[in-house]
This record gives sequence, structure tokens and C-alpha cells, in this order.
Amino acid sequence: MTGELLVRRALVGESELLERVQGLIHPQGSPFELPQEVKHPLSSLWIALEGQECVGYCLLRTVVDETEILHIEVAESWRRKGIGRRLLQRALDEFTNNVVLLEVRESNRSAIGLYEHHGFDVVGRRAAYYGNPQEDALLMRKSIDGDQGTHV
Repeated sequence: MTGELLVRRALVGESELLERVQGLIHPQGSPFELPQEVKHPLSSLWIALEGQECVGYCLLRTVVDETEILHIEVAESWRRKGIGRRLLQRALDEFTNNVVLLEVRESNRSAIGLYEHHGFDVVGRRAAYYGNPQEDALLMRKSIDGDQGTHV
């Protein structure tokens, strides 16, 4: 990284920026349309900016007291620089009295390690959840204690 990394909420009017990062990370297409997700009333979209370049994002959806991390992505050339960790931490800082869930490819050891470091536990498996290649997903869960403001 050459400058200061900024992690912040994406804004509704940033369609061009969101389309660029989506194209950078998913040149063959994405399961999510980020410019639409930022408008969804239950979604939160966090972006990581290096200067004017968006290098990653974290997409979440909250229903009542349960939040699901739908996607954390960092552009390939920016991986292994702590950006995913910063996005995850910033997103987790938003929640009180919540359960946070996510799915992760069983083979994605670096992501699993990141989530375990932040207090997530494996609580289940979804057989053949992912395609290209077909692979099981691990379901991970984290409880956040709102009374004490601590992650448990």
C-alpha cells in the first residue's frame, strides 16, 4: 500500500466506483450488483479505498438481530495486506447484540483463519454449496454481546 487505506460505508451515489470494483474483482460477473445492494434497506456495504481506487468491499445484510456477511472481497493484487481484516473489523464494530453468520469455502484456509481470529466458530456445513469448482461451505457464527460491547 502506498497511501492511507480508508474503510467506509459506500454511498448510494457511487455507482461508477462500485461498478469498477465489482469489475476488477469479478470480471466474469458477480452474484451481487453492488450499486443495487447499497440501496437495499437491510444491506450495509463497506468499501476499502486506497487513494481513489476501491480495492475491496464487505457486503452484509441484517434482519432483526442477525447479520449475515454475504461477501468480503479484495482485489487480487491487494490481497495479503490486511485489507480483508480491516473490512471485517469495521463491519463487526457496527454491531451490538447480534449474531453474525457467514459461509466460506472449505478450502479457503486464509479466510477461515481470519474469521477464527475474529471469534467465529464453525457451526455447520452446506454440502456442494459452491460451484466452479463444486465445494462444501463451512457455516461460521459469532455472537456479539451488546451489553458489554464485546465480541464473544
